[in-house]
Amino acid sequence: MSTLSPGRVLAGHVDYLEELRIHAQRIRVEAEMRAGRHRQLVPELRDLVAAHPFNEWFHQALVASLRESGRRGEARTAFQALRTLLRDELGIEPADEPLWSVPA
Repeated sequence: MSTLSPGRVLAGHVDYLEELRIHAQRIRVEAEMRAGRHRQLVPELRDLVAAHPFNEWFHQALVASLRESGRRGEARTAFQALRTLLRDELGIEPADEPLWSVPA
């Protein structure tokens, strides 16, 4: 089975739709977190982090959900994994505290 690559014009639309999809996922995750469904979000957030390894928001939502689920050790490990990824791949540190304040 062969896969077709979109042309230059369609590639821009594909990128736009992917950004909208990610934004919609973030809004839904925020709503779930505000409703206190942290424990239920952990598996999905692990998948989102794996699919979007450089999206710090998904990482911070995972860390917050782990923490709010009473899994502080795993939250710390998840944060350290992000710090290592960003340092090794991009030479940067995670964003400052405001990004890490997640609605509870």
